[in-house]
This record gives sequence, C-alpha cells and structure tokens, in this order.
Amino acid sequence: MKKFVLILAIVLLNLLLSAEYQPATFSEIKAKAEAGEALSQAKLADLYIRGTDEVVRNIEKAIPLLQKSYAQNHPFAAYYLGYLALTGVELEKNYTQYFEEAFSGISQMAENNDPEAMLKLSSFYRYGWATDPDPVKADEFLQKAAAAGVPRAIYILGNSYLTGQMTEVNYEKSYQLLSQISETNQEAKYQIANMIFAGLGTKQDQEKGLQMIWEVQAPNLKAVQTTVEGDFLIPNLPPPTYSLAIDEGSCGENVVWTIRQKLKKPISQYEINVAGGMPGRGLHSDEMLVAMNKLQIPYKEISDQFEDQAEDLLSQKYHDFLYEKVIPQVLAENPVMIGVKVYPNRFPQWPYDHFVLLVGYNKNTDELIFNDFNNRRRMPAAKLLNQEPGYSFVNQFNIVFAVVFPEL
Repeated sequence: MKKFVLILAIVLLNLLLSAEYQPATFSEIKAKAEAGEALSQAKLADLYIRGTDEVVRNIEKAIPLLQKSYAQNHPFAAYYLGYLALTGVELEKNYTQYFEEAFSGISQMAENNDPEAMLKLSSFYRYGWATDPDPVKADEFLQKAAAAGVPRAIYILGNSYLTGQMTEVNYEKSYQLLSQISETNQEAKYQIANMIFAGLGTKQDQEKGLQMIWEVQAPNLKAVQTTVEGDFLIPNLPPPTYSLAIDEGSCGENVVWTIRQKLKKPISQYEINVAGGMPGRGLHSDEMLVAMNKLQIPYKEISDQFEDQAEDLLSQKYHDFLYEKVIPQVLAENPVMIGVKVYPNRFPQWPYDHFVLLVGYNKNTDELIFNDFNNRRRMPAAKLLNQEPGYSFVNQFNIVFAVVFPEL
C-alpha cells in the first residue's frame, strides 16, 4: 500500500509539474531581461552560451547579462558563470566558488518544484559540483525535469537512452522522448532522423531518415558555400548540422559522417560511433581507423613522429609536414583529417585532443578552411605551428596525426 501511495504521489507530482511549466519564447525572455528581471537575464545568457536554432552563440553577449543577474543574487547566474569558468573563460572567481554559491539557491528552487532548477541540480550531483557525486539523485532530478516538460532535459535524457552515456541504452525510450521535441528542436530532429535511418527504436526507413537529415542539413549547406577571394574548396564536404552528443565529444564521428556523404554512402553518426568499438564515447585515433576499415572508407595515414632535437629544427619539421605533406593533399582535392592539440593545454597526457577535417586552403591569406564539429571555420595555417591559444600540431610527444582521403 505504501509503495502504491508513493508511486501515485510521483505521478501526481509529474502531472502537476507538466501542467505548470511552459517554456518561454526567445522574445519573451529577451523583453524581460531588458526590463531587468534577473531570471530572464540568466536565461537569455544561457541561450547565448549554448546557441539555438534561432539564437547565434555569443559568449560576449552572455557575460554582461550574467553579471547583471549575478548582482541581483540569482543562483542561475552563478551556475552559468561557474560553467563558463569551468570551460576556461576568465572571470573574477573560479568555477568552484560560483558553483558553491549557486548550489544552495538552486537546491531550494528544486525543492519548490522549479523544473529548470531540477535540471541544473541534476548536473551538480552528476559531476560532483559543490557536493558529493550522487548518480541516483542526478537521475532522479533529470527524470523530474524531463517529466515536467523542460526541453533541454528531455533532449539530454533522450540522447542518454540513445548513447548509454548516463543510462542504459533504450532506443524505444530515446525515440519516444526525442519525438516529443523534434518539431521545435532541430537537434532532436537530427537524432530522430539518424534513428529512423538506422532503425533504432522505430521501424527502419532509410529513405525517410535521409530526407529528414538533409532537411535539417539545408541551412548548413547554404552557410558553408560562403567564400572569400582566393579560396580553394573541395566540393561536397559539408559538416553535419548537429553533432552526436556523447562523452568526450564526437569530432571524429563528424569527420567520418562528412566523408561518407561525399562517397554517397550516408550513415548515422551513431553507427560510426558503434563501428569504432566504444559506443557512447567519442572515438580515439586508433578507433577511428577501426571504424573506417569496417565502413570501407578509403584512406591513407600520413602521420609522423619527430625525434627530439633543437627547437628551431623541430619547428622546421612541423612546418615541412604541414606545407609539404598536408596542404598539397588538400590542393589535390583530397580532404585531410588531422589531430590537433587545444591550447591552453588541459590534457598534456595526449598528443592531440581533437579532430578536424581540412577541406580547403587560401594561398592569398595562407588560411586553412576546415570542418570543426558541425561548423565550417578557417584559421591561419601558421597557427598550427605554435602553442598560442587555439589549435596546433605542436605537442610534447612530437607526434602529428593526419589521414588523407584520396580519390573520393
């Protein structure tokens, strides 16, 4: 009887939360933020931090909004400032201090059945911010936030059921949850399209899945056609519009996704991740090669390791590798996947932290054009040869990782 009463109470609570919670629109949030409301200032900052289908990611706009909300002691502002500090943004305090300030206020809001506070409290317990890690409580608050209708919580939980990142894999639950928000959330629609294409949690329909993928992809295709004078671009190599959300990131899966599109053999990012043998966690370089072999992708590895020597000689080695081995391949219309260090260096134990796909070069400006996750970007080629903030070949192991995709 007690068990029945508890279950009934949880059901009633979920119904109550679902009935009360209505996500505000961007225009509503913006208007209230401009009027000085602390909660809306924090929410608007969050939109600028993450970027959405209608809001361009802009950290510079987010920080002043958070500072205004923080001055009014709103715990959401401290939470987002903590997140920014954690990702390397220089602020007045470190992320531990911000999270400690946010924890008690957000806990109280969650106790008062605030669904968005429940989602944030889930992260505190998930990652051990300002409290001891507690995966049971993390799951509990995530489930409550999703049941209340918080779109971000629904997406996180649905994606977790897809990848097994925080829950057991359950494709049916994943499809059910992501379908709830796919009409208004293009990222969820992209995952649904991949699931339909692969037959995960629903009836397989490759034609329908592929059509949905390209519908979501259309804005990105238009964006990557933008060029400047002197650009040489390998055609038909767009990045995906959205990335598979998995532990350690899906940068490699994004690269392989683009190559398969070029080969006219489309595949979901999830299938690429599984092919590497470590589903639910971003592929490392050796697993990337395993996946490409299984997926019958033609490639040639041109990686190298330089012997320790005088700094000027070592710098020349990096220079020659880039300008004599990598860039000529790009100019021959062969895209090149490279492994790069991200400076400041948070992972000195690794020779490279991230994968990008080189798809073009501008001789006039000496700029590389590359796909980075789901974006098309450009940078001075010489940037790969130093340790200033950003991407670089240079690492303490003197290892350079590069894979050429010839004759696509």
